Amino acid sequence: NTAYGGILAVQGNYNLELATNGVVRQTINGSGNTTFAGDVLVEDNLYLTDAGTVRGKIQLNASDRDDLDIKAVSLGSNMKFFTVDTERMRVDASGNVGIGVTGPGEKLTIGDTGNVGMSITDGYPLIMELSLGAVTLS
Repeated sequence: NTAYGGILAVQGNYNLELATNGVVRQTINGSGNTTFAGDVLVEDNLYLTDAGTVRGKIQLNASDRDDLDIKAVSLGSNMKFFTVDTERMRVDASGNVGIGVTGPGEKLTIGDTGNVGMSITDGYPLIMELSLGAVTLS
C-alpha cells in the first residue's frame, strides 16, 4: 500500500481493504467494484450512474421524509422488477404497468402463457367488473 498526497492507493491488481477492529468492512477490487460488510447508511440520495449520467435515484422524499422514492431518471426509461433473472413487472415511461408482459398497452396489463388469476381478500362483499371487448362480466 502506498499513500500519494492524501490518496490511498494500491499498486497492481490487488484489493484495497478497509477494516475496523480487525474486521474488513469495505473491499475495492482491482476493477473498482466495491463490497461492503455490514450496514451501509446513505444520507438522503443514492444515485445510479452510467458513464457519469444519472440513470436512477433512490431518495428520501424531500416533502415527507417518511416516504421513499425510487426513480428511473432517464427520459423514456422503464422501471423493471425481476426475480431469478426474469422480468416479472414493468412500469413504463408513460406510467403503464405490465405484469407478465414487457410492453403494457394500458394502465394495467396482465399477461402470462398460462392462466391469469387474481385474488382479492377484503372481508366485505366485493363487486368487480371485467370487460372483455363486447362482453362484460360482473
